Amino acid sequence: MVSWTELPSKLTKRFEFENYKQVVGFVNQLTELADELNHHPDITFGWGYAEVSTYSHDQKTVTELDREFAQRTNELYN
Repeated sequence: MVSWTELPSKLTKRFEFENYKQVVGFVNQLTELADELNHHPDITFGWGYAEVSTYSHDQKTVTELDREFAQRTNELYN
């Protein structure tokens, strides 16, 4: 399982890929997941990587929804 860094206010993880096309495909899958959960992460990406941070803006802390998003993101990555 891909481990996330947990801070009091967010979960964050860097995912690595072999090429840009894989990165964009992964980010596109994340947009579908975000819309499904109605929970939208911050995503930064470039050649070979995507960095994802998730937190509940309204609660300013990590919630169970953030944890679910992280777990399901791991499943997409694997």
